[in-house]
Amino acid sequence: MDVYGGGSMIKRNGCYHKIVIEGEGQILLTGTMLYTVPKNGNVNTYKGEISLDITDGDTYFLELTSKGIHDMQIKEVSEKKSSKWLQKWENLGDVNFAL
Repeated sequence: MDVYGGGSMIKRNGCYHKIVIEGEGQILLTGTMLYTVPKNGNVNTYKGEISLDITDGDTYFLELTSKGIHDMQIKEVSEKKSSKWLQKWENLGDVNFAL
């Protein structure tokens, strides 16, 4: 985003990734987001993590949420809540991992 150069700020609608992990066991899922403050152009880094004990074939629904003004968290949500997102949000593609 180029706020000072006369450019425009782009707002992204809700989006998601489907993450497929082949295998079972305990994992630590971390997320990092860079956010550019439109007012001054500073870039802030937000990080969150969640520990999961995954079972092959199970589905887990996770949400990245704000945790204060300088942090984010990753938390589990219900399938019912996430099904609303899947209908409206943009799919950014699948990500595959093997344990």
